[in-house]
Amino acid sequence: MPQERTDQQETFKEHNIKQKPWQAGHPPGQILQNVELELSTMERKLRTMEAYVTSPAFDVEREIRKL
Repeated sequence: MPQERTDQQETFKEHNIKQKPWQAGHPPGQILQNVELELSTMERKLRTMEAYVTSPAFDVEREIRKL
């Protein structure tokens, strides 16, 4: 498995919210922070991809690959 995919799996873990104080898992506030971090990471990556595919460099590389 590629390293980037492995890193993503470690970053985007299953969220186990504990319902009772004695249960295993994380408190809801911690889960919310984790989800916000995950979403901001995905947003940053998406913005980077969007910037690339709308750039002239992408068009040039695509045309070169067609040759």
